[in-house]
Amino acid sequence: VSMTLRDEAAFRSLDYWAQWDAVVEAIAHEGNREALPVLGGHLACAALQCAACAGLALWQSSSSSASDGGVWAGVLAKDAIAWCWLAALLGTNLMYQGPLMGEARFRYTRQRLRVGAPREPLVTFGTPPASYRPRSRLDVARYVVAAIVAVVMLVTTRPGRALRVAYALTVADQWVAEYGTFCGADGMFHLPLAAGLLLCGAGSGSPPPPRAFLRAWLGLVYVLCGLAKLGGPWFAYVTAQEFTTPPWAAGSARVRRA
Repeated sequence: VSMTLRDEAAFRSLDYWAQWDAVVEAIAHEGNREALPVLGGHLACAALQCAACAGLALWQSSSSSASDGGVWAGVLAKDAIAWCWLAALLGTNLMYQGPLMGEARFRYTRQRLRVGAPREPLVTFGTPPASYRPRSRLDVARYVVAAIVAVVMLVTTRPGRALRVAYALTVADQWVAEYGTFCGADGMFHLPLAAGLLLCGAGSGSPPPPRAFLRAWLGLVYVLCGLAKLGGPWFAYVTAQEFTTPPWAAGSARVRRA
């Protein structure tokens, strides 16, 4: 495909996969270095959140109520899991909205707090899959409760079983009630991790810390991601973009030849 995305008529005449070809080629030829400030901003935001999460875990594990040995790894795992879920749930990870995306307000988060706004549940009885439903007051309340439970999990050094059950249930409830936004919030990571907190008791201080579970989860993520990229055409284009969209690779003749 030898064209640029500026030729809208020619682009619309292509089929779906040919359009992906055009997107990748156009970025590789024209460059994408203007994205560097945005990428730098996201890196700084991620660094600040990681530092805050690690600092909170350090403070919690060194407090007088958690002075016994072996608590650090569990608290850090619990805090990282809860923090990432809360950031994805509220959109404060700035992945799809916020100042780094050129908008002053968090419009997607506001949508989830507005009665009547569309939502995409996991199951829609009597209608085709992926059908939208208007958001009710109950849906808004479920979203708020999920955020509150995540905050409580984050600030609690030793979460009891009741809190771990509530956390797992609220994450699962968002999967059922808000399937579309749940996928956008990387729910495929957070639901297994919520189950891991429930089963392993991370943060409770009971040895051993849940390292085996986390290793198994990471291994599953890597293996499935690799298999999907080998067998799925969509992931093949994602892989191609990973080598053409970074500012340091955009416009590279070597990348285009590859």
